[in-house]
Amino acid sequence: RRRCGCHGLRDRVPDVDADVVELLKAAGAVTVGKHSCTELASGAILNPHYREEVTCNPYDLRKTPGTSSGGTASSVAACQVTGGIATDTGGSIRGPAAYCGLTGMKPTFGLVSGRGVLPLSRSFDTPGPMCRSARDCALLLSVLSGADDGHSADSIAAIPRNVPRGKEL
Repeated sequence: RRRCGCHGLRDRVPDVDADVVELLKAAGAVTVGKHSCTELASGAILNPHYREEVTCNPYDLRKTPGTSSGGTASSVAACQVTGGIATDTGGSIRGPAAYCGLTGMKPTFGLVSGRGVLPLSRSFDTPGPMCRSARDCALLLSVLSGADDGHSADSIAAIPRNVPRGKEL
């Protein structure tokens, strides 16, 4: 299910995976689930509709792991996963990464396809990687990056890669 932290979307099941998920699967990644999110990635710390699903910072359970992508940050920091995908409009990858001592990157708009991602702002939202190291973040980005010819809001310009595609994290 893709709830996006929103009570109104609690029963929504997408018909297809987002492009970033498809790229990860094609590269051999195993998806383990979806992370909690503040309501529609709006940046609020707590959604009163989902109090039982409050995500904590793994380094201090009394503290937050950040805003909308805090679920991803918490899972990566707790070593539950090697890396994760989050979205960033105004700091939602970078903030939680900083709260949890991780590397998070908001890619240049259009470098990573946003198709299948429910955006807070279609013209600003960008999916990107969050990992425990800059190297792992670069490797994950190399799998996720590429032009999306079918999505009008994404750039179709060729972007050079510095990390070979398909390397294991």
